[in-house]
Amino acid sequence: MTPHFTYGHTFPYMQASFTPNNANEHTAVNRVYPSVNPGSFMKSAKEMERIVKDASRLIEKMAADRNFSFELMNAAQASQNSKINSMIKSTGITHIPKVHFTPDGLILHFESAAQLQGCCGLTLNIRWNSMRYGY
Repeated sequence: MTPHFTYGHTFPYMQASFTPNNANEHTAVNRVYPSVNPGSFMKSAKEMERIVKDASRLIEKMAADRNFSFELMNAAQASQNSKINSMIKSTGITHIPKVHFTPDGLILHFESAAQLQGCCGLTLNIRWNSMRYGY
């Protein structure tokens, strides 16, 4: 059975075809899968470990230091990007996230290091206006 995906998409290594007897019946054509080499997958996982540790360190700082959180929120509301980046760097993390802010909070996007560009990333949404969301 072919995995079901919306809008007619199929799994990349499966090809759906129509049989001449029943145009509504899909059959999967067997494909040869590429050989599995977990090396790059493992490198991505290792890099993700480092990203998660940095994200955790930043979250711990925001959760534990009221003054830090207050200053970070004020800087975000005033669109002071350089101050926000400086504050984040002051935590000692090596993966500096791209920061976006909304009226409700921060969006922090951590990406892999330059030599592993595109291998992995982590996006955090941290809200300070919780009245809209019921928590």
